[in-house]
Amino acid sequence: TIKPFVEANGDQLAGCAPHAVTFTNSSVGASELSWNFGDNSPLVIIPNSQGSITHQYANAGNYKVIIRLRNDCSDTTIERTVLVYDAPVAKFDLTSLQVCTAQPVTVTNQSVNGNAYQWFWGDGGSSSFTNGQHTYNAAGTYNIMMVAQRVHSAGFVCSDTLVKQVLIKDKIPAAIKVEPGKLCLPYTLKVNAENIAGATLVEWTIYDSSTTQGKFRVDGTSATHVYNVAGSYSVRLVVHTATGCTDTATYKFNVYNTPRAVFEPKMISTCEHDTTVIFTAITSHTGNEPISYKWFINDQIEGTSNPFTYRLQAPLGNALPEEFSVRVVAQNVAECGDTSAAAKVVIQPL
Repeated sequence: TIKPFVEANGDQLAGCAPHAVTFTNSSVGASELSWNFGDNSPLVIIPNSQGSITHQYANAGNYKVIIRLRNDCSDTTIERTVLVYDAPVAKFDLTSLQVCTAQPVTVTNQSVNGNAYQWFWGDGGSSSFTNGQHTYNAAGTYNIMMVAQRVHSAGFVCSDTLVKQVLIKDKIPAAIKVEPGKLCLPYTLKVNAENIAGATLVEWTIYDSSTTQGKFRVDGTSATHVYNVAGSYSVRLVVHTATGCTDTATYKFNVYNTPRAVFEPKMISTCEHDTTVIFTAITSHTGNEPISYKWFINDQIEGTSNPFTYRLQAPLGNALPEEFSVRVVAQNVAECGDTSAAAKVVIQPL
């Protein structure tokens, strides 16, 4: 009597091509076993004393393994099924093999038969997306490794790996330094590019929508432009390196009109040695921003309202007239302002 005991090692009845299966044999009563692996490979005959046999499947498929056990008196046949799946093939493209720091490297997945992916960027970072980007913050040469996986419901995972190299080059950060000055008409913009040692080209684009040209291109470490119309403007800096890296910075700003102020009364002569006067400023400007006021009596600030009420006093024993100089400064949010012509209040001696 033949008692067959043939099993596959572990979970080897399923896997990805090329897939090797080892069968263990502990059958009783047989003298030999013949193996038909179901993939059109030649029949293999082994003695029953051989405890195992390994066969490799080159291609995906559903294979029926027929095992015939024989002795001089009888034979019996058993079957096993081996499932072999197509293995994943890792493949991806890079947008460029040379990229600048702080600019993203884009990877496009072109793998076959995969359903899960891991990316190892060579800088300590990793990702698990299908397609995506990664940014390097330091120059250098990095190996990008992609692991394409085929995760099966049976519990096994097949994988394939592909490595490509990318060169990350330094760029010079674009930084704009604006010379101090009030943003009042006419406004002279003065800008400088900071820390640009090693740059091969420094270019400025100055935007001025109040002109027919609209924008101006200037090369060099600094640039200047005069604005004659109030409005919102910007200037852009682009710094180039010899390796082809660029960095860009933009400075946005507003230019304001300068308010013009006049006020009444301009001249008061009185014999009242204790008198109160109301001054009213009239401001002309084309902007919509609020206007603030500073009133000065003999060059000392005495009030910020408009109209402005002030009490003026002079000693009764004065032999000479007491004179008071009055000025007003009208300012907007950018501290653009105009100082009016001085008015005068004279208190005559009695």
